[in-house]
Amino acid sequence: MRCSRLFRHLACLAFSLSVIGSASSVWAWGDLGHRVICQIAFQELNEKARNEVILLAELSASAKKLNRESDSLNDLIERLEATLQKINVGIEVWLDRAPLESETIEDEAPNDDELYEKEIEERQLGFTKLNSGWRLAVRTATDKYLHDRFGNIENNSRQLRTADEVELASCSRDLRINALKRFPQLVAKMKQEADTALEAIERAKKFTK
Repeated sequence: MRCSRLFRHLACLAFSLSVIGSASSVWAWGDLGHRVICQIAFQELNEKARNEVILLAELSASAKKLNRESDSLNDLIERLEATLQKINVGIEVWLDRAPLESETIEDEAPNDDELYEKEIEERQLGFTKLNSGWRLAVRTATDKYLHDRFGNIENNSRQLRTADEVELASCSRDLRINALKRFPQLVAKMKQEADTALEAIERAKKFTK
């Protein structure tokens, strides 16, 4: 009953706004007229309904701010890419142990050999060389294997495939936000890989003396 009353009040409010919007050119009330009608309609609501209307208004404000900040995500990604390009490490790095998102698919029943098939598909953040140059990118990694009912992986059954490397800037908003959270980890791994490469070079030099 209360829910239907709230909908009636909101419907009346929307109708009032539409009427004022169409008649504002005649009555010349403008924004002030809209605010007056909204305030009158708001006062007609009970406390619970008012709180719900306030919550909707707050959600709308948060959504506008999120959309505004999301529009600047690619600018931030471009600045991060430019910084890494300027450092010029030249080493491909992927966060294969810290995926942005993952999905697991597993057989509900074992096959004839009483082994279960399990497949894990992940989205991984990395820094790699694409056709457009060195870029922050996301790839799809699929790990597929067989295991027994105790979770032991069957020998030689593991298949790890990577594909679909795309620029981070072209990914969904959720992936881009998650990627920014992983950026310190990516930089740390890049340093680790660079140090490992340096050690390998230094060892190789000893054989040329």
